[in-house]
Amino acid sequence: MISQGYKRGSLPAKYQFFMPPYSNSIASGLITKYSSFSPGSQVALNAVHSGHQLPISVTHFSPHHCLGTNDRKDRLVKIFNGFIKTFCAIMLGWATVGDSHADRVISVGVHHNPPKIFIDEDGTPSGILGELLTEIARERDWDISAVSCHWQECLDALESGRIDLMPDVALTPQRAQRYDFHTVPSHHSWSQLFARPGIDVDSILDLDGLRVAVLDGSVQQEYLASALDGFGIKAELIPFRNFESALAALEQSKADLIATNHHFGAMATQRSDIEPTNILFDPARLYYATPKGQNADLLTAIDEHLSDWRADTDSFYYDNLKRWAGGTVIEEVPDNVWWGLGGATLLLLITLAMALFQRKTLRERTAQIRTTEAKFETILNSIDAGVFIKDKSLVYQYVNDNLCKLLGMPAQRIIGHTDKELFDEPTAKLLSESDIDLLAEKERFFSKEESLQQANGTRLAVFTVKMPLLDEHGKPYSIYGVATDLTREHEVARRMDELSRFDSLTSLPNRSSFLNALESEMAIMRQESGALGLILVDLDNFKSLNDTRGHAYGDLLLIQVAKRLRTFCGRHGSTSQAARLSGDTFAILMRLNAPGATHGNTQLRGLAQQILGALTENYLLDDVNYRASASIGAAMVRSGGVSSQRVLRHAELALYEAKSSGTGEIRLFEIWMEQAATLRSQLEHELHQAIENKEFRVFYQIQVDSNLAPTGVEALVRWQHPTRGLLAPSEFIGFAESSGMIVEIGLQVLETACRQITQWQDAPQTRELVVAVNVSAKQLYAPSFVDQLKQVLRTTRANPACLEIEITESQLIVDMQVAIQTMQAIRAMGVRISLDDFGTGFSSLSHLRQLPLDQLKIDQAFVRDLSLNPNDDAIVRTIIELGNTLKLDVIAEGVETWAQHERLAQMGCERYQGYLFGRPCSVEDLNLAPGTVRHERAGLHYQTAYSLCETLYQSRLMSILA
Repeated sequence: MISQGYKRGSLPAKYQFFMPPYSNSIASGLITKYSSFSPGSQVALNAVHSGHQLPISVTHFSPHHCLGTNDRKDRLVKIFNGFIKTFCAIMLGWATVGDSHADRVISVGVHHNPPKIFIDEDGTPSGILGELLTEIARERDWDISAVSCHWQECLDALESGRIDLMPDVALTPQRAQRYDFHTVPSHHSWSQLFARPGIDVDSILDLDGLRVAVLDGSVQQEYLASALDGFGIKAELIPFRNFESALAALEQSKADLIATNHHFGAMATQRSDIEPTNILFDPARLYYATPKGQNADLLTAIDEHLSDWRADTDSFYYDNLKRWAGGTVIEEVPDNVWWGLGGATLLLLITLAMALFQRKTLRERTAQIRTTEAKFETILNSIDAGVFIKDKSLVYQYVNDNLCKLLGMPAQRIIGHTDKELFDEPTAKLLSESDIDLLAEKERFFSKEESLQQANGTRLAVFTVKMPLLDEHGKPYSIYGVATDLTREHEVARRMDELSRFDSLTSLPNRSSFLNALESEMAIMRQESGALGLILVDLDNFKSLNDTRGHAYGDLLLIQVAKRLRTFCGRHGSTSQAARLSGDTFAILMRLNAPGATHGNTQLRGLAQQILGALTENYLLDDVNYRASASIGAAMVRSGGVSSQRVLRHAELALYEAKSSGTGEIRLFEIWMEQAATLRSQLEHELHQAIENKEFRVFYQIQVDSNLAPTGVEALVRWQHPTRGLLAPSEFIGFAESSGMIVEIGLQVLETACRQITQWQDAPQTRELVVAVNVSAKQLYAPSFVDQLKQVLRTTRANPACLEIEITESQLIVDMQVAIQTMQAIRAMGVRISLDDFGTGFSSLSHLRQLPLDQLKIDQAFVRDLSLNPNDDAIVRTIIELGNTLKLDVIAEGVETWAQHERLAQMGCERYQGYLFGRPCSVEDLNLAPGTVRHERAGLHYQTAYSLCETLYQSRLMSILA
């Protein structure tokens, strides 16, 4: 934008541009080297780029520029203000970028910067950007919470995440690193210097020794600091928290000029006696910003609304701009004003005549102008937009380098030609229509996003701004334009749209698109009374493939699975479609033609079997042959009252049952699955409550040595349910394992056991008892387990030597190296480690030698049939001998008869646990007195002998009676 400044009794002499310091900013300038002026006229502009002033003068000698009385002159100034603002606004190019959900409260930082943004009387954001956001919030069902703050305070709050959104933020490379921005600009603006009365500046060089009020942390402050430093100008930049404070300082003569956006400056001139200067700079795109990495959905939603609005000139966006921007009515200029302008022109001619005598000065000035033209040419070529000039015949007279790159042609191929020679016929006609309107003065300004097709077929998306260049009589003689390439932005928008609807790896529809398709098919089904089948496919052992072969192989498998599913759907017509819902889960939606629920399920199972057959064939993953399997869950829907989400839930429940049954299984939804899921959900809730309320109790089962003396106990968990009573582990441990809650439960058991160790250390008969605690795989492999164990031992002051951690063989298969490292850390604390259920897992001797163990525990499955199964006898004997060889203790669990005990003792086993010696019980019921087990055995022998005698007596009596 260009503003103008005048001295009383002088002519409008110069207009000044500032090019932004970034190479990607959109800027424009007035090109005069191809302009035609009548004799006695001179053209001058000032441009600044990278710290250098590039002056090019513009002076028109015409009687219409003469000034008359002060009142008429003031009116003339207003006329020129309107003309120059309009003219120079068009000289800047705006680039736009083309191209998302639940109710929420959005905190919005609002700094006072009318008419762009401010808080109105009822506490809501208002102004151009405030009402745009309010409309978006209304359509999105957001609640806006306006947070009033000064500019820098708003930025700090945004960066720290104390607010969700901030309007009116210009995008700079530095801010892009601190905040997130949407794609489509919400508004275009530029900056300008306004001066208090008595301050006359025409270029940045005139700022030397002056005081400039700036908004603290603003782009104006950043730009001016860089420009002043580049020119070596000693002007003082005074930061203020808001523009109102800066304006007040200007009115109180505490500052000489204010740097602000053109909206605020134009509004301020209506209520203050400040005057606009010719110094404009930094055209900017304005956005709404969010904290880095947060609220991406807000930006996506804003982009969607802005894209839709900007494509429709009758939309709320343009109505809002018209309402706030308003218009300027230019009065008819009286004749005496024109006479005044004529007199001023005559005076200027006399001045020029006198300048002829200053030949030396003129030559120096001419050299400066030539240098400036070269620099200005460099600046135009550095603008991130195409710049062009056409004459009245619509022939190109000038193009910069970026326009050549945009069109893919050298300058000589464009200059001297018309659009008909460069574009296809419809595009050339479209371009020429707007050019003709500008030259015919039907339009004074043209801006539009256009799709252009070159003669070679290449399509371009550009945002074009055009305006007529006027001669000294105010008549158009050529057209100046700026074209910003939006092709890449449009491609990005198209790609974003694809990513929002399709899976990037397999190109199948994603979950969102699939749910939309499911909803549409169900709507059709309700009208046609048909049936739908929804099939979910989940690859078995997919994680194992990723872990062993790498994710590249996993991706190859997913791509080939998608291809086979697409082929399957292709064979069944357009009524079937496949999608990828998540990692290795796919969905197939099909219309069923079998009548009735029974036949429909039969058809659905048949389709699932076909899919399973197609997916289990061999895959070639690079150079590796791989045979995959999959689990399938399916659901049929016939009722119109069922929602799409519930149908998907039914299929997911069927898939859950299929996965729980093994690999390669197919399950169709049944109503009991939903009931079971409800019970699982209830159990999960109750377990969370139990963990929070510490409802778990620890029972203990005694362990004895060969003399039947107690050597320790095993801690076993029970759940004291508030309504169902005492629950055994079988009723909740399995679910706790799968849900991960076993970690919290196990920690509570460990803490209870360690407190019991501390209590027993006070009595001599229990001081050396060892308490064995089972640890789940999720606990063992949790990174925090070792630290948790240390903390428990520290807080309970339990003797580590009296604690034994029991680990099952199957847990070690997950990750042997991690397990060994964890076990070594446990042993380093002085805690014993026992390998539970030994003989049921991998039982690898090479692995066993690496494990830091203290004890092997023979699984009760081998003890149960010890006297009946020779194989179990041999296995138990081998385990005992292995333990002796490795110098490990061996304990047998599940000992329930004296025969089992005696056989184990004969084999050399010296430690026992089982119902024979005591059932699990609370610590209060636990009998650890010496000799207790021995006395119980004697009593059992007496009862056994008595029973045997009674049996023999009855047998003899029966024989006599016979």
